[in-house]
Amino acid sequence: MASPSSKKRINTGRYLFGAFLYAIRIPLAILTIVALVFAVIHKDVDHLILAGILVAVTMLTCLVFIWKSAHVACRLCRANFLRNLKCSVKSHAPRILGSHTLPVALAILARKERIRCPYCGEKHPYFYKD
Repeated sequence: MASPSSKKRINTGRYLFGAFLYAIRIPLAILTIVALVFAVIHKDVDHLILAGILVAVTMLTCLVFIWKSAHVACRLCRANFLRNLKCSVKSHAPRILGSHTLPVALAILARKERIRCPYCGEKHPYFYKD
């Protein structure tokens, strides 16, 4: 029997970083829109500079999310966990706010031992205990 150290390890940092970016991109976009509206209403240069910085940070976060989330995939079907794909989703896949990717991201952030792929339904570990 193979020992846990001989198993192929998954880069858990990549999973956690991708899930973190997934979780903060929507609140950051909302904060950016609020800052832009506030800056336009008050017509203050300082607020416009802050809103511009928030726009740049939001765009950078979304670009890094697109780049990094491509590597967070199911080991069986190779489907991306953190992106909505056009392939069919299992009927028993859990949904939060209509999204089947949000439960996966929350399971990764909660550091559960096993996560279920919403596309093929396979439960597989991504944290190995030593």
